[in-house]
Amino acid sequence: MPPHPASLATLLRKQSGVGDSLPVDLHAIAMWCRLEVVEVPLQGCLGMFVTVNGNAGILLKQGQLPGQRRFTFAHELGHFAIPTHARDAAFLCLSDDMSTPTVDKTKEREANEFADELLRPKHLFVKDLKGRDPAFCTAKALADPTRYDVSVTACAFRVAKLTREPCALICARGGYVMWRTWSENFFYALPGHGDPVPADSASAAVFRGESASDNPEAVPPDAWLAPREQTEEVYESTFAIPALGQVLSLIWVVESE
Repeated sequence: MPPHPASLATLLRKQSGVGDSLPVDLHAIAMWCRLEVVEVPLQGCLGMFVTVNGNAGILLKQGQLPGQRRFTFAHELGHFAIPTHARDAAFLCLSDDMSTPTVDKTKEREANEFADELLRPKHLFVKDLKGRDPAFCTAKALADPTRYDVSVTACAFRVAKLTREPCALICARGGYVMWRTWSENFFYALPGHGDPVPADSASAAVFRGESASDNPEAVPPDAWLAPREQTEEVYESTFAIPALGQVLSLIWVVESE
């Protein structure tokens, strides 16, 4: 059985000498791997991993936001490091390949898993989450250039996956759910792809023109899910991406003892 992409990311950080230093120095890793990295005006994709006559390199689209560029960079390093990807001469990676957690392409999903661990090592990120609410105030603090130096969206994804609290991250565009992910102890049904966001949710309020809130705000327990107990409390924080017409929501369930 081939090693998990996250294990390979951990090994690469160690062998390249980068270790647990933050933010992760991707250019140092690329130099250790003897990979040339070039920014070019790519059309239709964010990045490419290419192999020509046995020489490998990474092409990054010019003009990406810093956090997005770092994730694209790490994603392409994943194509280089994952052995089962080596037989392919090139990978052309689209925005959706890197921004949709449930992307239906095995190798793109593996490269995303590699990038997640390379940029935000699980053992460090879990420590950083201790004592913090699973909300966008936390995601923004950890996304800062002085810590993990990634996009808020990428950090929110990691918050939702690694928090010990029952939590889900939902991405909606134009008032309709695009994708969702959740923590391992989140056992509630959520609206699916293409469903409208609930009218009494904080996300719907942002789509109506209200300001997004970094801090968790109480919402009706049945706004997003069917509560299992009447005493459950549900909180929602939101993050708007106007350029994409998207609103992200971190849903946090506080369960009764």
